[in-house]
Amino acid sequence: NVGSLRNRGVEFSINTINVSSKNFRWTSGFNISRNKGTVVQLTPPVNADDTKIKTFNTGDVRMTEGGAFGAYHLPIWAGVDPTTGNELVYEVDQVYLQETGISRLTGSVLDAEVLGGDIGRHRMILEDKTAVPDFFGGLSNTFTYKGLTLDVLFYYQYGNYVMYNGQRAQSYPREQQSLRANLANALDLPAGEFSQTTPLSYESEISGINTTRFLRDASFIRLRNIRLGYDIPTSLISRLGVSSLQVYVSGQNLLTFTKFPGWDPEVFDGGGDQQRANASPGSIGYALPQVKTFLMGLNIRF
Repeated sequence: NVGSLRNRGVEFSINTINVSSKNFRWTSGFNISRNKGTVVQLTPPVNADDTKIKTFNTGDVRMTEGGAFGAYHLPIWAGVDPTTGNELVYEVDQVYLQETGISRLTGSVLDAEVLGGDIGRHRMILEDKTAVPDFFGGLSNTFTYKGLTLDVLFYYQYGNYVMYNGQRAQSYPREQQSLRANLANALDLPAGEFSQTTPLSYESEISGINTTRFLRDASFIRLRNIRLGYDIPTSLISRLGVSSLQVYVSGQNLLTFTKFPGWDPEVFDGGGDQQRANASPGSIGYALPQVKTFLMGLNIRF
């Protein structure tokens, strides 16, 4: 146990009857929630005279006393050097960091390939970009017309970010590594010209290091469930010895609206470390997406 955490949130929900007539009825339910986790206290340092701000690192996340839970701690990507084609990152003031434990930018940029493993010294805490959504919720609608019933449920999240390790791994050419299709655009450029969005560097020094280049907005709206049922009239089933009979078809995860470039913005794998995933629940490699499910069945009551 390295400290304490405070979670505070608020939730709002409303249910409505939009239309109610003899043969048709339409009802809706809407809810929205917000939860914020704050790191209240971390284990005191061994040296009682240490005045630096207390922090705890786990993967690409840094816990800071008084800071947001799950805030990313990454070098900030600054694009590509148009002369060399190398990636650039913003420089962190090392003197100030050593004295205070707080990262701040100098305003200069550095060649990431030259930095290599030292790129980790130029990480910034991104309090406004965490794996925790700003808000989330759902919208349900139920329509009934005579014996037909249609249920539709949408679920949404907004403001959460995912570290897309799978995209990083497939963006650096090396032996026995499949590459993303968009890298072909960089190969088509004339000699001496370099893509500002898809740099190419064989066996790159930073191929195994995350930066904000691969930090993706994972907001989404998903059609979680849709179900259509039909209640067989009692006059047709009375001789069968049942009180009700419904035929239905349903589908799950049929549509997802998102700008996330991966397979599924709702799935993460913790970078392969399940213990680390507790503190940094926004890392995804090649985790498979949730499946689309179709069902057909009968509901019988005797």
